[in-house]
Amino acid sequence: MGIALTFDVEKDCPPFFTSTYGIEEGLPKILKLLDKFGIKSTFFVTGDMAEKYPEFISNISKKHEIGCHGYHHESFDEINCEKEKAVKKSKELLESIIDSEVLGFRAPSLQVCNKLYRVLKELGFKYDSSKASFMPSYRNVKVDIPEFKLEIPNVTLRFPGGMTLFKKVCRKSSFPVLFFHSWEAIDMRKLLSRAPKKYCFRPDNWFNTGEPFLKKLRKLLDDFNELDFTLLRDMVK
Repeated sequence: MGIALTFDVEKDCPPFFTSTYGIEEGLPKILKLLDKFGIKSTFFVTGDMAEKYPEFISNISKKHEIGCHGYHHESFDEINCEKEKAVKKSKELLESIIDSEVLGFRAPSLQVCNKLYRVLKELGFKYDSSKASFMPSYRNVKVDIPEFKLEIPNVTLRFPGGMTLFKKVCRKSSFPVLFFHSWEAIDMRKLLSRAPKKYCFRPDNWFNTGEPFLKKLRKLLDDFNELDFTLLRDMVK
């Protein structure tokens, strides 16, 4: 059974914060954990973060895959000329940093539209991993390139009973694609004091982040260690 592990690399839980502790402190812990298990992963990086941390992203690309996560963390439930240019800019920037073609795309917040996929195809993307079975509002969006669908929300792993449900859903899938965020590896509760009320009322953005998340991720990888972890780009070559 094949399986893919992916991470979205962006600012700390956008649009609530502009800080980047998740990249500076959380991502190195994730990379260390992947090294321990000998697992390669796909990292979907926003252009603005690649521009801010080019050397870091370049180093990640030596072992793992880099995908595009838009330039800024903005919705693609509709797309205009400016957003199209931003995707193109992000793809070209990432390719200049890693000195390799970027094949995959993931829309921020997993929000997509029909026109987005026409744009992705025109820009040379070979696959997408934005559609999710738990977001039925986008179920009828037509995909013109190979799609690696997400089966279960990332936050499920962090809540009570989530580990069991996560494993159950993954083992039922023919090719499960797991997705998490770099900021989940830091304790987001430390930012609550300066967070807007809307964020505070969203425990999915801060509950069991930091060490509890890393502990559960470590347990998940250990339990799934017999599976064939695959980069998404290798599924379309």
